[in-house]
Amino acid sequence: ERQDIQGGVFLRPMRFSEEGGKSKINDDGSFEIEPPTNLWPGTVNSDLHRIHWEFILKIKRKKQMPLLWVCPVRVEFPDEIIHLQNLEIKDPRTEQLYIGQR
Repeated sequence: ERQDIQGGVFLRPMRFSEEGGKSKINDDGSFEIEPPTNLWPGTVNSDLHRIHWEFILKIKRKKQMPLLWVCPVRVEFPDEIIHLQNLEIKDPRTEQLYIGQR
């Protein structure tokens, strides 16, 4: 938070995100999902930036809103240099992305 501005200003991170594939769970419990279209770095936590991955399981229900189960996933770095270009800044919460879609 900056104190030199009347009222203070909270610095917020610039958030970029991309979804991967979607899949239904098979009767035997197996499923496959495609990664995001762009090649992204693996999991990073530093003072300058943070990159994290999440697996989101959406449980549809007939008479109520869906339930979401969000699980952080550690992802290794690819073997090549990553160039993220033309990213749109988005600041959605997971609930906003998935709850409204039945």
